Amino acid sequence: MDEDENIKVIGVILRLPGVFMLELLYMEALTLKNVIGFNDILNIDFVLYVIAWLLVVLPIKLLIKVYKNCITAGCLVASHCVFYKLLIQSQVIVHMGDYVNLTPSPTWNGSWLLLVTNSRANIETCITTILLQTSLALLTYKIRDRKPPFVGVAMWPILSWLTGYFQPSVLVVLLQAMSCFALAALLVCFINSLVVLQNHLRQFLLKCRMVITIFGWQAMLTWAREEYQIQRLLVTCWVLRYFIQAYTNIHQQLNISNLNTDLFNHFNVEVVNWKNVHIVTTMFMAAVQCMTTTINLFGFVCIVKEVIKLQYFIIRSWLHCSFHNHPPDPVSDPLTGTIDGITFLIMSLYTDILNTDLEGRFLLLIYILFTIASSQFQSIFNIIDPILMTLATAHNGTFWKHLRTVMLATLLLFISGVLSYISFFKMSSTFWVFIIAYNYVNTFSLMLGSMSIYSVLMIDYHTLRGWQSLDDVMFYIRGACRAVEFIVTLCMCGYIMMTFYMEMTSAAGIVMLAAYTYYCIVQRGGKGWKIWMMRRQASCKVQSLPRATYEDLRNKSDLCPICYQMMESEVRVMHCKHYFHENCLKKWFYIQDKCPLCYTQFKSVANLNKQ
Repeated sequence: MDEDENIKVIGVILRLPGVFMLELLYMEALTLKNVIGFNDILNIDFVLYVIAWLLVVLPIKLLIKVYKNCITAGCLVASHCVFYKLLIQSQVIVHMGDYVNLTPSPTWNGSWLLLVTNSRANIETCITTILLQTSLALLTYKIRDRKPPFVGVAMWPILSWLTGYFQPSVLVVLLQAMSCFALAALLVCFINSLVVLQNHLRQFLLKCRMVITIFGWQAMLTWAREEYQIQRLLVTCWVLRYFIQAYTNIHQQLNISNLNTDLFNHFNVEVVNWKNVHIVTTMFMAAVQCMTTTINLFGFVCIVKEVIKLQYFIIRSWLHCSFHNHPPDPVSDPLTGTIDGITFLIMSLYTDILNTDLEGRFLLLIYILFTIASSQFQSIFNIIDPILMTLATAHNGTFWKHLRTVMLATLLLFISGVLSYISFFKMSSTFWVFIIAYNYVNTFSLMLGSMSIYSVLMIDYHTLRGWQSLDDVMFYIRGACRAVEFIVTLCMCGYIMMTFYMEMTSAAGIVMLAAYTYYCIVQRGGKGWKIWMMRRQASCKVQSLPRATYEDLRNKSDLCPICYQMMESEVRVMHCKHYFHENCLKKWFYIQDKCPLCYTQFKSVANLNKQ
């Protein structure tokens, strides 16, 4: 990795504690209300929120300084605590419940070092303590960039050994003085950090104002996303939380057998191997248990987005047999995966999945993920269909490219068909199941039509070589698929209308239903009816023209002006005495009803007889 990438990774690692603090505060798992006595005067949890947000939004350079100060303070406290623990175990001082109120031993008036080293075990403990304190001092020396003041602060606990020949009362006074000096040093570092923080915040606000003034709010959001690596941060937080929860479920042997039974009874599915189902359900339950905060919800949205992008990348790599330089397709868009992630977020917020009980959250997450997955089937079809049609018409693809595309298309056809059957005949009829089945049936019908057209074109290329009714066959196949899609959409709209009438009467639901009806029913139906009428009128026009006889074609011996192929059969003669192939003229009449050569207006036989 290059240096910029290393800085981004370090920034994500350093900001993770702040994100975890926000999550724990949101869940009320981290609080100081019961510890601090003056909570009525100062909301101490608000201070924790401020600290958490500072750990998230501070620049990396300042964040590194903050962590250095925290580690320095931790090393200093650990060095003192190790020394205090040794003194307490040796009964040099009396433990009063904390490390502040120290009382010297009332039974010993001599050198406290003799009391500590009165046995071989105590001597070994003393050596271990000195080595540990020295290591902590060297660590502080390294972290603070070899600055002498901080080395002196870190060495203070070690200097306590110089008072070994004095009585415990002298040691107690020295320790209390050293603790005051340590607190004063930490206070100075804290005040210095506040001054530096103020300067950085002033620079940060100035930078934000400059970016917004010059480039606008969109550039500001882009800069914030790249600067703080929001997506990586959310994904890393969710993945860590998921693995911790999964380990906890496995270690504690979470009992979800009742949930498994209720779940598959809900879907009317019979299970043979409950052991494998239990493992999968346990791992999925960990994901459900992580969906408790808004932070984890956004993290899961980012994961859904990346999984969908990876899915498209694998499909393109399989189709083009390459991991690089994929040609553009209908799904290749900068927002690939983002729209699906936003859809998942909207559906989660609409169903209020965060505030649902565990079993309800389990079912809702399954429904939402299946809905997103079912919509991906149509996107995969949009990737496969142009490649399949290009291979069938251009005839320039290799055998292996045909095989890869046909295998993927067959797999999509099979899976969408099986899932359609399961959705209709094996599951209970609910709103969510109907939406999932709608996507599966549409994908199955479209993929079946695309495979049929591919088969017809390949048969025509390898055997018939010039099938005159090929265009009509392709139109009827496409028309049948679109008719199935329109009927399913109509049923979907009717079911939604019934659901809204029985359960939902809000204005937003009525607006959504009206928009869905207009775009999915009225527009699609009107467009399909218009294409059908245009094709029917074109066919009637061509059928009204006289056929050219064999003698006329032999005497003319000319090419069709539209396709530039020899006219040998299926030729029509317009009233302006120009000859055209029947199929070519039919396609021309889709666009306009004039002669392609002289632009004479088409006239039916009835009009010619009247004239």
